[in-house]
Amino acid sequence: MKNVIFSFVSILSLLSLTAQQGVIKGRVVDSQSEIPLIGANVILENSDPVVGGVTDLDGYFRIESVPVGRQSIAISFLGYEPETIPNLVVTAGKELDLDVNLTESFQSLGTVTISAQTDKDKANNEMAMMSARQFSLEEVRRYSGGRGDVARLASNFAGVATADDSRNDIVIRGNSPTGLLRFSEQVSLLLTGYFQTGWDKSIEALRNRVSGDLALNVRMGKRLELSVKSTFSYEDRPIIPISRSVYALSNGLNYRF
Repeated sequence: MKNVIFSFVSILSLLSLTAQQGVIKGRVVDSQSEIPLIGANVILENSDPVVGGVTDLDGYFRIESVPVGRQSIAISFLGYEPETIPNLVVTAGKELDLDVNLTESFQSLGTVTISAQTDKDKANNEMAMMSARQFSLEEVRRYSGGRGDVARLASNFAGVATADDSRNDIVIRGNSPTGLLRFSEQVSLLLTGYFQTGWDKSIEALRNRVSGDLALNVRMGKRLELSVKSTFSYEDRPIIPISRSVYALSNGLNYRF
């Protein structure tokens, strides 16, 4: 009989405790896009131990066992301003439904200065071994009287010359663009010549060297091309005892896959 009375009293106490608690539920979304925020923390303030919850995939949360009376909750999420909702009236046995909108937080960071260092005397082309210089599009635009023409800026470098204002091709150390001759869409000829001279103190005389490259390309189809290449050079005083004239010829078929 005592056991029955004790169980009855325990059930009444539990029902009385449950009747003095309520539920806070709701949804947390972005204030601008109204996209649900997944994983936002919702904490009941001044609760010990801490009572709270986390939003699910749809942004919904549910906090149970909330004492009746006026309560406050705090909502926080990474990248958003924290929000506190005070004076929520929790009624026993009822659910309080909330719609929470969080605003993105913006922080003003310090100024970052990025500066680049470029060696203007070093070209981007690794094949350029001597007298190479690079310049940017911004330098072309700022060049006085250039009118955005690259040839006008390049003509100020040593060894570079232009024809006249009616043409924008340049001649570098005597190598004119007219050295490339295209007879037709199938045949093209490229001829490049070089002349070098310098004073040799060991023999107290000038050394002169003339060299050139000749390339003949004949297109035989969409993918097949005949290529004939030759190189020649002549030195009046070779440094090593070799023939003054050196000539090489190569030919072959190129197929583009």
